[in-house]
Amino acid sequence: KNAEYQLTNISEAYGKKLKHIMTADPYVSRKNIKNFDLPDTDVSISIGDWEEFIGWFLSEGCVSHYKDGHTAVSISQVKEVNPEKWENLSRLLLSLPFDFKHYERYFFDHRTRELHRYLETLGTYANNKQIPDYYFELPVSARMRLLKGLLAGDGRRKDPCNYEKHMIPFDQDTYTTSSEKLAKDVERLMIGLGFATS
Repeated sequence: KNAEYQLTNISEAYGKKLKHIMTADPYVSRKNIKNFDLPDTDVSISIGDWEEFIGWFLSEGCVSHYKDGHTAVSISQVKEVNPEKWENLSRLLLSLPFDFKHYERYFFDHRTRELHRYLETLGTYANNKQIPDYYFELPVSARMRLLKGLLAGDGRRKDPCNYEKHMIPFDQDTYTTSSEKLAKDVERLMIGLGFATS
């Protein structure tokens, strides 16, 4: 809306650093949701923190079931490999009312059964993750936090590079998932936030 833009032939753009403009203003929901209430509990969490946590879970988390009937949630992140991401995730998890402990390669919660049950509705393993419709109706700032968590987990920043080799001649974030449903949901999320996607 009222943005300055121009069409460029790909032969003129080849090898140049380009910037994408947002394709539209973000979708603004009429719902003014400030907190997420975890079902079957008295737990209420700031919607922004919850959204970022969900982004991390969708990218790096899973729900495990054990033979004795116990369940657990784990979110992968190795401090030695990604110290900045580990610190950000650690800070976020410490702010939440759950019982996440850090082990060598992941954060782990085996106490909060209601959390485990809820997260299972988003998918238990990488290939069946999804974003429920509820999340697309949240305020823009909350959806941006969801995107932040997603990209922190499975996102990559692509710098200008050889077009023939990578076919990415401009700065952009990419998101990788083995879930076809989640891939479509992330695209829907980004479009709703006004970003160009492909």
